[in-house]
Amino acid sequence: MLRILEAVISIITLLTFFFGYFLAFPSIPSLESINWKLQTYNLLKTLDEKGMLRNFILQNRSTTLKNILKTYLGTKNLEVVICETQCNLPEIESEKLTSIFYLISGNSTHFSPKQILVYRW
Repeated sequence: MLRILEAVISIITLLTFFFGYFLAFPSIPSLESINWKLQTYNLLKTLDEKGMLRNFILQNRSTTLKNILKTYLGTKNLEVVICETQCNLPEIESEKLTSIFYLISGNSTHFSPKQILVYRW
């Protein structure tokens, strides 16, 4: 009788371990936030290829860049941070927050590396 009880307890322990270890899948990010990243990155890349992004950044016109991004992405929930080495993080309270990082080195006549962080929620 004690052997049966010992076997049942060991089986329950093993099953608990296997279910806890193998069935605990990492959470999959929502497709919405992945689409936000792709859309925003592609828009930044397009603006960079046209030369507009570099001019906005070197002239420190983050508000203009923010308004363009809001217009083309069709969202009001957007924040743009431009910095050189250390970026101040904005205080955004949202359950769905996505950040997009873009780096430029300046233009052909002026070397000035800058980081562009775009937050969408």
